[in-house]
Amino acid sequence: MAENFGKFNKKGKLVIVMYQFSFEQQYMLDEFQLGKLTFQSLLSQYESVGTEKHEISKYRTLLEYCKRNIGRIKLIAGFLPTPFAKQATSKPNFEQTLKEAKHRKYIGPDADLEFMSSSFGLDVNEEPQDSNLSAFI
Repeated sequence: MAENFGKFNKKGKLVIVMYQFSFEQQYMLDEFQLGKLTFQSLLSQYESVGTEKHEISKYRTLLEYCKRNIGRIKLIAGFLPTPFAKQATSKPNFEQTLKEAKHRKYIGPDADLEFMSSSFGLDVNEEPQDSNLSAFI
């Protein structure tokens, strides 16, 4: 099964971005890969934070494989924290959201409203409609 997880680049490295973990939970993946957390400890910490609510126990095989291959595989937390995403889409103030996302280092310092629009599928030039993205988050 492990051979299906992805292909390594020419240097023998693989980066796996996990949407189940928010950017602010990167430390959990790092500590797990370094052996500072068992899978049960990772699961407990993830559930105690309580913002993402994915069933990461389904990914145990993948996570354990990545832990055993830490020199070749890097796990990356790859999603905006749910509370921030809900706030950003419930009453969009795109300029303020852009400023806050830069401050939290969720996006780079050179990102602009066009970047936000293309990355998040938001039309920053229109007034928000009643049916906004917060219903899907």
